[in-house]
Amino acid sequence: MNHLPVLERVAQRKLTNRTRSVHDGADVASSVLRRIDRLALEGRLTGMTDDQVVAFAVTIASNQAISRTRSMERLATHLGEDGEYARLLHERLVRLHDDEEATMLLCRIALGIEDTASRQLFLLRWKGLSFPIIAQLLRITPEAARQRWSALRKILEARLRGGEFDERL
Repeated sequence: MNHLPVLERVAQRKLTNRTRSVHDGADVASSVLRRIDRLALEGRLTGMTDDQVVAFAVTIASNQAISRTRSMERLATHLGEDGEYARLLHERLVRLHDDEEATMLLCRIALGIEDTASRQLFLLRWKGLSFPIIAQLLRITPEAARQRWSALRKILEARLRGGEFDERL
């Protein structure tokens, strides 16, 4: 695709400095091209003009960059608050090639949490919600939310350290 520099520039503009320390415009552009290739193989781009495909790719690049930036911002918050668990999770996320792989990792972790309330706590925490808001949603006290998160975080840390979520689908 001769529009690769355009995709890289779009991605670079949308990435924050913190995100650029892990992902660059070329990284985002390669993810976009993989997605476009997959859509083409599935026959989902038929009937689109070249200009429409380029506009579609630019939109995907912009969304990818924004998504990666949001993930990095959330992770930065967790690194400060959640110590070793967050560091282990961060190590895995930066090794992944694209957002889909990161989403799959988070899904493996969530699905590996058998208790529904704990799974909800994990997902709400990953979305960046504070303990008072989580407590309200789960109908518990903020202190109970903190305590449950502390216990769950220790379990997840051990499972991450053991590589439990690394290869499984």
